[in-house]
Amino acid sequence: MTPHHTNGTEDDALEIDSTLLPPKISSDGDSDSKVLHSSRYQIPPPRVIAAQGSYLTLADGRTIIEACGGPGVTCIGHGNAEVAEAVRAQMARLSYCFGLYFSNEPAEELARAVVATTGGALAKAATMSSGKSSHH
Repeated sequence: MTPHHTNGTEDDALEIDSTLLPPKISSDGDSDSKVLHSSRYQIPPPRVIAAQGSYLTLADGRTIIEACGGPGVTCIGHGNAEVAEAVRAQMARLSYCFGLYFSNEPAEELARAVVATTGGALAKAATMSSGKSSHH
């Protein structure tokens, strides 16, 4: 059954077939957590204690596949030594500078690389700290 209104009015409750929801992963029982979790499916969620590549290690000792870490984890993985060293080296030089008032060599280098891929369609590129920022 797909979500639907029972008689077509806005006041009706939405019915959802529970077989369409993802299964619950058993929690490690950390009821002492002070983190306000946003998960609709499990409170508290399992605690991750380590990660490597595409795998997470949970507090109860299980290792599971990372399936919701976003594009960075999907493409690079957790614990990538080359990426960790590049981040460490950049942080030692410059952690952050506000892009509306300053520029920096990594931003300039990235903008040149992006512009070069457009075949002349773009003359400049902007870097943002999130997808939401790009809408402004």
